[in-house]
Amino acid sequence: RQRNLAMNKWEGMKVSYEAVLLGLLFNTRKMTVGITDVYRKEVLDLINDRWHPKRKAFTVSDIEKLAGKLGRLGEGARWIFHLMSQIYSSIACALRSNQQYLANTSKSFKAMIRLVKNKKLSTLEEDMRELNYAARELATSVHRCKERYFINKTLKQEIQLLREVLADTSIPLETPIAHCIKRAPSASAWGDACLYGGGGFSIDLRFWWHLEWPEEVKHRTKLFLENNKKGNLISINALEFFCIIMNYAAALVAYDTDGKGDDQHPTLLNWADNKASIKWCNHACKESLAGRALGRLFCAMMIGSDVGINADYIIGELNIISDEISRLTKASPHLPFDYSSLPQTYPQLNVCRRFHPSAKLLSLLWDALLKQSSLDVLSLSKLKPSELGKLSTCTFVKK
Repeated sequence: RQRNLAMNKWEGMKVSYEAVLLGLLFNTRKMTVGITDVYRKEVLDLINDRWHPKRKAFTVSDIEKLAGKLGRLGEGARWIFHLMSQIYSSIACALRSNQQYLANTSKSFKAMIRLVKNKKLSTLEEDMRELNYAARELATSVHRCKERYFINKTLKQEIQLLREVLADTSIPLETPIAHCIKRAPSASAWGDACLYGGGGFSIDLRFWWHLEWPEEVKHRTKLFLENNKKGNLISINALEFFCIIMNYAAALVAYDTDGKGDDQHPTLLNWADNKASIKWCNHACKESLAGRALGRLFCAMMIGSDVGINADYIIGELNIISDEISRLTKASPHLPFDYSSLPQTYPQLNVCRRFHPSAKLLSLLWDALLKQSSLDVLSLSKLKPSELGKLSTCTFVKK
């Protein structure tokens, strides 16, 4: 009988370049791992039925079910995780509120808490069994509590974006296998930001860029604001994350211009001296509204891209060149920037071309920083690399 069952499993497997293993779709021609159409439709139906645009509130069990489904999507499309930051934050906040609510209203919950406190130091086997039982009951009560919480603006935006992504079948829910494993990067880039401007470069991909922050952005940094009491402060973390996104855009344009060579699924390693922005790049942002808005744009750029990205930390003393580029504005706030001085100081930049981001890309990024929202995100995912910006044919010239 066991032999027959084993044979049935083999007979059910189709000999093909495509195979579904553990619910994931592997394609050995494209060398990708993705999500099946059946599961995609299942998640879309869940969002449309239970998370429709008019829904105002949720329970912990509702949002945990959604997070579980999306976590599975993220195994096939890694960029999905950048859309889940607010969902995870909402779960954590709701669980804390549930615990506080039950501690104030439920006698049995209070009794369980007292039991845990009284016996947590005991080593007796009987006490340990009671303690484990109480801990399970407390956790179950918190997760099954029917208290409802309002869906905030950011959570609503992320769910709406997920709905649009899942409904658009032209958007692939897949990731190159080369981006799922640890390997040597195909190219490296460096970036840095200050309160006046940002800059970055890559010798491997032969680009550099510099931007002076618009006055609206400068007036919302610590140059003019002492604190974030009114929620208007743009943190240096958000500006550093902006530079990582700009380096990624420049890399996409460079690969599109020069070709990918032998590595059809290259990975860019971005060095930065800001740990928060590195975390936002490799995982997701949960704390900053501007960071989450930038994260949604970053996610849109990765949709369907053959170029992966990771970020790593470098101490500021070693991030000299990008630090120098970012501070060009500070060095001459009332004078034209003398870009020609850079290759004199750093001859390795002589081979680099200047990256000019497109007006469309800059407009979306400025909106994310200033309005802490990212509208029309999917339009960015549909832009060709040539529409993200261009590389100048000349090298360094005076402005």
